[in-house]
Amino acid sequence: MENVVIEPAVNKRTKRSSDLFNPNVPFEVTQEEFIAHIRRIEDGNFTPWEEFNKKHEAWKKEYLANASSFDPWNPNVPMNCTQEEFLEHIHSIEAGEFETWEEHQNRFNAWKTELLASRM
Repeated sequence: MENVVIEPAVNKRTKRSSDLFNPNVPFEVTQEEFIAHIRRIEDGNFTPWEEFNKKHEAWKKEYLANASSFDPWNPNVPMNCTQEEFLEHIHSIEAGEFETWEEHQNRFNAWKTELLASRM
């Protein structure tokens, strides 16, 4: 039997200009068109690496100079501490006051009753 390649049926639809940079729309082009597209991207207006590093270092220096004291509740600020300090912090959280399930339910039901009463 002869090897026969059957091309899948491709639904060629007209592309809108808004689909050009939409990653959810298939990029249906020939290999030559794809390579030309990559070349246009490569020839784009990029910031040279040295200039980028200078700008980044200036931004970093300004950011660190204006950064306020460490906020333990801000997850975007790195926490620089030793392992012992970190574990001490975790243990202080674990030793905190927790309410029982019944206390939580009672407080929630009181809040819900108050909220519903205020809406009537």
